[in-house]
Amino acid sequence: MFRQRISLFKRNLTFLRIFIFLVLEIAFLSAGAENALNVDIGIRIENILLEIEDAYQNKDTESIMSFIDTDFPNYYFFKKNLRDNFFKVSSAKIFFVVDSCLKKDGMILIKLHWFRKIIKNHNRLFKTQGTSEFIFKEYTDPDKKEPLFKLYQIKGDNPFY
Repeated sequence: MFRQRISLFKRNLTFLRIFIFLVLEIAFLSAGAENALNVDIGIRIENILLEIEDAYQNKDTESIMSFIDTDFPNYYFFKKNLRDNFFKVSSAKIFFVVDSCLKKDGMILIKLHWFRKIIKNHNRLFKTQGTSEFIFKEYTDPDKKEPLFKLYQIKGDNPFY
């Protein structure tokens, strides 16, 4: 019963986040923002963030790294720190809230704030939060109609460790 409530809450939260994202995008478009993000791209980025949240909760380094561009600054250092962090915790959750989106020069700039809750192996709870700017790089895959997006850089607070 408890798991069903959590699942329902998570599903409702996802719909709320998509709704807020769409409202922000409509505001950008109606304001005539020159570089306003295409709503379809915005939804795809939001889905990527949801998948990263799930992978983080499962402490799945490889799944998270599948969304990270190999040109990401200190790529291997980031991967090692992420993996080391997961070994030190018994439970990890992260939640992203998108504040704004902008497309410029083949890059998608996502300003967001995040909340993280981890339980270290000695059963001590830590809650942290911060603000970041995620920069996604857009790639064209000739085999697919839709572009591919990879996290290229994080500015501000690093939510992962």
